[in-house]
This record gives sequence, C-alpha cells and structure tokens, in this order.
Amino acid sequence: KRFEMEVFPDQQAFNSYKDYHDLTSTHPNLSFTIGDFVSTYSQQSKQNRYDVVATSFFIDTATNIYEYIYIMKHLLDTNGIWVNCGPVQWHPCALLRPTVEQLKDMLQVAGFELISWSIADDLVAYRHPDDVGGTGLEARYTRSEAYRPLRFVARLAESQDDDGNSDDEDLSLKI
Repeated sequence: KRFEMEVFPDQQAFNSYKDYHDLTSTHPNLSFTIGDFVSTYSQQSKQNRYDVVATSFFIDTATNIYEYIYIMKHLLDTNGIWVNCGPVQWHPCALLRPTVEQLKDMLQVAGFELISWSIADDLVAYRHPDDVGGTGLEARYTRSEAYRPLRFVARLAESQDDDGNSDDEDLSLKI
C-alpha cells in the first residue's frame, strides 16, 4: 500500500481543478507551511481564512490537543472542512492523550460535525510494509512499529448562543 505506484497528474484532480476555475474564474489556493503550527496559525490574520484544511500525521503531535482543535476552529470559515488521516499515537510530551472515542467527542463538543470517521482495520508499517507481515506474509522482525490510521472529515458548524447570535466574533485568540 505504502509503496504502490501512482501516476500523476491524477485526471480526477485535474478535472476538479478545471471545474473550480470554470466556476470561479480563479485558481484554488493551496499552501504548505513548515513550522510551528500553534505560533503560525493562531495569528488573528488567519481567522476564517480557509474553506478546507487537510492534516496528515498531525493530530498526535499536539502537546495540547485542545489547542489544535481551537486553532482549527479559528482557521476554518463557517462550514469549513477539516480532513485528517494519520495515527493517534500521542507525543511523549502531550499533556492529554485522549482515546479515539474521546477525541471524537472533543471534536463534536467543539462544534465540528463529523461527516466521516473511520479507523483502518489493517496495520500500516511506519518503515516498510513487510515489518508487520500481511495476508500470507510473515513479519520481517519480531518487533514492528505500525498504526491503524484514523481518517475523518469534519465540518465546522456555525456556533450560536442562546439568542441565535454567532459567538465566533467575540472569541479572542489567546494562545
């Protein structure tokens, strides 16, 4: 799985790009940033800036998962989508290490609607697929490092108070 050949450009992705351009007369904005997530994306200038955020091998790097969730809410516009794929094997310095079910509850309480949520049945090796064996295969070693990817798609719903007012404008970001 990890080392299977893929051919690029992917025709479906190319067609989606063309459709987007035809509808909006603009090009989609894709960015890639290397650096500290909290300090880079907690800035006020990033608020409600993104329609979609995709994270890969990311969630379990959090020292404080609540901080990551809050920043995702800060980044996404109303009805924005968060797509995630990766392990949930918390960093040793993590203050909290919620289970996958606890993480699911945390996202829902934070105002995310879970469109899709799945944990892979098969293990994926971090280094080489033969490390964990597989159907009819024996593992190369007695110890392996592997994970079952958590995949989810979550939509940020508009949060409202009891009077029906959105409370996003009143939240100051102090992280």
